[in-house]
Amino acid sequence: MFGLRKTLGSLFKSSKTDEAWFDALEESLIQSDVGLPTTEQLMSKLRKVAKSEKASTSEGLQTLLIQEVSTLLKVLEPTPNPLFTTHKDHIPEVWLVVGVNGAGKTTT
Repeated sequence: MFGLRKTLGSLFKSSKTDEAWFDALEESLIQSDVGLPTTEQLMSKLRKVAKSEKASTSEGLQTLLIQEVSTLLKVLEPTPNPLFTTHKDHIPEVWLVVGVNGAGKTTT
């Protein structure tokens, strides 16, 4: 995750959001195992917003990307979320953390 965070961080600090910027973002998402269909969906949404001039700055596009990824992941979140339990039953739990190398699994 650090590599992706570093890459996206430098990308979103850029002042230009031209076609090369979108290509770099798309390449970064694919290389970070986001998946081709998801990357295409995210890039399509970002390009539409950039064309309509609602969010032509990199900061605006970053906010939109965060919202879109959050929306995509929301359907995968169980209800109720096991991370936000209000009661402690003292029942042992086993959590499996899965991710690509460098994603920060050991520091979570």
